Amino acid sequence: FFPIAKAGKLRKLEKALDAVDAVNDASKATKAVDKASDAARVVDKVDDVKDGTRALTSQEIVHDFVKDLDDITKSGSIAKNYQSSGGYAKALEDFNSLNLENVKEISTMAGPGKVGNLPDGTKVVVRPTSKEGIPTLEFQFKAPYKIRY
Repeated sequence: FFPIAKAGKLRKLEKALDAVDAVNDASKATKAVDKASDAARVVDKVDDVKDGTRALTSQEIVHDFVKDLDDITKSGSIAKNYQSSGGYAKALEDFNSLNLENVKEISTMAGPGKVGNLPDGTKVVVRPTSKEGIPTLEFQFKAPYKIRY
C-alpha cells in the first residue's frame, strides 16, 4: 500500500512540475517577443536617422512648442512656464496634435482633462485650469514644462 500511495504523489508532483515548466516556457516566449519588439523599435529609429526622418525627442518637441512663447517662469521655480493664448480649446488642440500614445480622460477639480505619452514615455497632461486658474499643457520631465493658455 505504501509504495502505491508514494507513486500517486510522485505522479501529482510530476504534473505540477510540468505545469511550472509550461508557465516558465510561456514567460520565456513573452520575454523573447518583448526583446524582438524592442529591437524592432531600435531598428526603426536607426532607419529614421539614416533616412533623415529621425523622430523628434520629447525635448525637441517641447522646444518646438515653446520657441515662440514668452518665458514666464518665476525665479526659483523648478518648472519652466510659458505663456500662450487661446484658452482650453487651444490647449486641447495642441495636446491632440502630439499624436500621443495611451491617451486617457482624467478627472480634475476643474473638470475633465487628458493624459498621454510621447513615444519615449514622457507624460503629457492637459487640464482646464491650474493653481494659477489657467488652462495648462504640461510636459512632465524632472523639471516640467508648463504652457499656460
